[in-house]
Amino acid sequence: MQGIAFFFLMLNVVFFVLLTLCSIVPYTINPRIRSTKLHHPVQSLYLGCYPMGFATIIIAAVGIVYDYFGYGGSAFLYALWGLWWMDVAVSIVTCFGQLHVM
Repeated sequence: MQGIAFFFLMLNVVFFVLLTLCSIVPYTINPRIRSTKLHHPVQSLYLGCYPMGFATIIIAAVGIVYDYFGYGGSAFLYALWGLWWMDVAVSIVTCFGQLHVM
């Protein structure tokens, strides 16, 4: 059962990276659309999906990779903890920053 969970965790990571790259490409090709998309009342709300998806990956990595498979030791756990705090900061900036932009 944990092997299947690990497979879905890796699939989640691949989709997260792929969709993040696909979301960044339009901003790099045409930088003028940044302001338009940030001020749009619907499209700007999708920014909150990134911290939530990343939190899912972090929580699954702790439960599956660290707890069950015992990979990485304390350095891996501290790295995940640091990523979690970074995710919290991005969530707060997204929540309150987007509220003031809109």
